[in-house]
Amino acid sequence: MYIKETIQAYSLVLSNALKKVSEEGPKKYITYDFDFSFFNEFTLETIESCNEHWAYQEVLGKIKGPCVYWFEIVSEIESKRIRSLIIDYKKLGIKSVPSIKKNFDADSKILYVGKVKRYFWSRMIQHLGYYKVKKTQGLQLYHWAKGLDLKLRLHVYEFEEEMSNLVGTIEYKLARELKPIIGHHS
Repeated sequence: MYIKETIQAYSLVLSNALKKVSEEGPKKYITYDFDFSFFNEFTLETIESCNEHWAYQEVLGKIKGPCVYWFEIVSEIESKRIRSLIIDYKKLGIKSVPSIKKNFDADSKILYVGKVKRYFWSRMIQHLGYYKVKKTQGLQLYHWAKGLDLKLRLHVYEFEEEMSNLVGTIEYKLARELKPIIGHHS
């Protein structure tokens, strides 16, 4: 039966991808710092066409492969306050945000852990809050963090394309270890 051979072949591809990562590590590691105190509203133009934010696309737009990433809070704002702002924004029902945990580690400095199989820059636009589709879930940072002296550090591990179906497992493990204050990982 050809299904068995298909499963074996696909398993070999996955095991080879995992072996390469276990021996060599991810393809690339990138950090990027965001300062939300100067973010502007974009209603007439897209973030990609704004000179002020060109650096984001210049760096983050080059990430093409599957990734796991997380946002670390580097400013002196308490996690409880950030969580409260997100809850208040979520109640407005304007745009979709990640799930809010009932229990969270108030000492955690990790806002969110995520993964993408591809289109990393598009996912960042959603998290920044500049994506036009209201039902697409993202952190919506611009909407609740504007005017706040919030500084976040984005950490990204990019993998080879063969890892695209495995980054979800890595995301789950990272979330368990990093204990983000929002987002559901099961």
